[in-house]
Amino acid sequence: MELDDREPALPESELRNVGARTLLMFGDDDLVTMKHIEATYAGIPNSEVAIVPGTSHFLFQEKPALCNRIILDFLLEDPIPTMAPIRR
Repeated sequence: MELDDREPALPESELRNVGARTLLMFGDDDLVTMKHIEATYAGIPNSEVAIVPGTSHFLFQEKPALCNRIILDFLLEDPIPTMAPIRR
């Protein structure tokens, strides 16, 4: 695909400049690789990852109710301190 040759347009070195809490959502059978997901997650300091099971790159069409619940939880709830933190 043409976009694959040009994307992502934001270099990994710039990800550290993203200051907002960020939700990254992907399907477990997504065309986005786990390596790219990990690099993006590691690069954005205040990011959270949601892998939606049983979905592809079209996760919002395949499981809209689950995606909406994840997004609403992210937007409406404060992040909780994890019990065994590795990153936070």
